[in-house]
Amino acid sequence: MKKFLVILALALCGSAAFAQTVPAPKYSEIKGNYSVKNYVKSDVDPYQVFWIGLGSFAVPGSGQLIMRETKRGWMFLGGSMVIDMAASIAGTNQIMKSVQKVGDSYQVVDQNALKTGHTVIAVAALAQVGLAIWSCIDAVNVAKVKNMYYQDLAGKKHSVSTDLHPSVNYAYTGEGLKAAPGMTFSVQF
Repeated sequence: MKKFLVILALALCGSAAFAQTVPAPKYSEIKGNYSVKNYVKSDVDPYQVFWIGLGSFAVPGSGQLIMRETKRGWMFLGGSMVIDMAASIAGTNQIMKSVQKVGDSYQVVDQNALKTGHTVIAVAALAQVGLAIWSCIDAVNVAKVKNMYYQDLAGKKHSVSTDLHPSVNYAYTGEGLKAAPGMTFSVQF
């Protein structure tokens, strides 16, 4: 799991590093000029749509922050934090009301409070997943619109693009043909 998170962080950082080559206008300024439905991936795209979306799903608002859409990013990140804090406070309070210390152990004394606490935490978890999905979709749309803006500028500026994807190669060993899974990182100038 740690390797996956490191690869994800490197991909997001690589995407952000190349995105800084041309100053981009804010999404709100250019969204009326482009339709997400018309997006076609190009070598000049500074934002890797998949990685931006995955990052925003993992940490709501992170994709927007990488693309310098700070208000959008902080709104998603703040919303996620508010959901977590509200669930922690309300759910924990209800669960603590439901138990009582008897000797060296705890016993449930109020089943309704326990169910309410668990319900609050479950609803917060669903809200968190919904927010993560919303953040992911928003980040992908913002990335596509900004990429189309860069595609329009491509004729005026040199481009660099990166790509990171899983790969499987085959190698001959002393035991015969073996699969060699790995990650391929490519840079195109």
